[in-house]
Amino acid sequence: MSTEVVHGPHPPFRAPLAPGGPYRLTIEGYYTTQDGLTAAGVTACQWVSDRPVKRQAELLGMRTAFIDWFLLQWVACGGTFEDGVRHLQGYPFELHRQRASGTGS
Repeated sequence: MSTEVVHGPHPPFRAPLAPGGPYRLTIEGYYTTQDGLTAAGVTACQWVSDRPVKRQAELLGMRTAFIDWFLLQWVACGGTFEDGVRHLQGYPFELHRQRASGTGS
């Protein structure tokens, strides 16, 4: 699965778009009173398909768009591309294994 990524309110995609859509999610973040901790989460999600395999494709597209946007913004805010990549690579995936498999809280 590949994703053509274009950012902005009316992105000029080169690929012709299929009927339906868009699929989307809303991410919100907040500062906390605890040093070194923010609070964030997905507060809304809109799928196009009811089929799990198609939803996985939608997730891959949104993942790619977010990573692209994240790296561009990281650099625009004064960080280096390499540091932005390190923050992505440093995500603690193992802490979420049980939640993702439905066996944890």
